Amino acid sequence: MLDKIKLSIWDILTFFTTGTILIGNILLYFPELFSHELEKLSLIKSDVILLVVFIIISYLVGILFEPICNKFFWLINKIIEPKSIKSLQQESNLLEATVKSMIEEKFNFKNAPLDYFQIARLNAIQNGKPNNFMAFLTKYGFYRSITIILLINAITLNIYKIYHCDYNLLVFFYTIALLIVFYLCFVRAKEFYFYSGNEIFRNYILNN
Repeated sequence: MLDKIKLSIWDILTFFTTGTILIGNILLYFPELFSHELEKLSLIKSDVILLVVFIIISYLVGILFEPICNKFFWLINKIIEPKSIKSLQQESNLLEATVKSMIEEKFNFKNAPLDYFQIARLNAIQNGKPNNFMAFLTKYGFYRSITIILLINAITLNIYKIYHCDYNLLVFFYTIALLIVFYLCFVRAKEFYFYSGNEIFRNYILNN
């Protein structure tokens, strides 16, 4: 029960953080787009109500951004292949091949077009086997979102500064810093992605 509460809080914080950063970027670079809405919010005198409205809006923006973020993340994944996660990927391929062989032998399947990961995942859920799959998956989602936000921030910053003829060395070095952190978060997201999948495959192998 406590683990589920922790995961729910982590999910909420992930969406809220993502939404807050996105809103901050939009207001920083394109304040004129939402000047009318900001004027309406300024009429609210209660700080508590303003805080609640901000939290709700940030959370909803984070939720709406999540599928977009997922699509862009896997497009980037086709371009960038960190060598540091090669061992995790190889382990994943080996575990998946083992699970596939076990399922085919158990149910007499031969090269069937099945999603063996989903079969293994459902098996773990039905048997109530404790594992860290959801914890890893939640952290993967967090780092994936931060990865895309950092890339968007770096691109938007440069376009904004070039458009306003205000590009300088400080902007250049700040962009380099953003891209370094972007890469580190991308690698971390990929690590948690493989951690989550490998956890499910190991669970199936050890309990079947």
